[in-house]
Amino acid sequence: MKRTAFVTLVFILIHSHIPALDLAKKEPPVSLKLSESETLRAGQSGSVKIDVQIRKPWHLFSQTPEIKGVRATKFTLQPLDAVAVEKIEYSAPKTVHSAVFNKDLALYEGALTITMIFTIQAGRSGKIPLEGTFEYQACSDTTCLPPANQPFTATLEVAP
Repeated sequence: MKRTAFVTLVFILIHSHIPALDLAKKEPPVSLKLSESETLRAGQSGSVKIDVQIRKPWHLFSQTPEIKGVRATKFTLQPLDAVAVEKIEYSAPKTVHSAVFNKDLALYEGALTITMIFTIQAGRSGKIPLEGTFEYQACSDTTCLPPANQPFTATLEVAP
């Protein structure tokens, strides 16, 4: 009896995630885009914004999730000789009460803005490639997808 109940539970869990996984394969939960930045010059500090669009019905957890085992939302930039990253800031998450966990959770829904504050190294100009990784875990009100890493590439223009 215990074995039958266990097999049934595993079957239910697997099949409850399949529709969510199929939806995520057809249309990933997030998309990233570098916003237009100010004109930058070598030796100058500046910032760029990365706009993250979160598709319905998904939401992402903040940088400090209130639930153990959930992946925090995080952006990392690959080290560059041309750019010294000083700080990465995230827009404020929305506080939502979860009936499932019976607690308030800090979530991103719809959109999130990541701001990178940096300094362009002296003597640099032209196109500087940026490469990074956006780490997140997308959940709906009924299911969570496995944690994901989405690569990010963009080009930063530096005036001579």
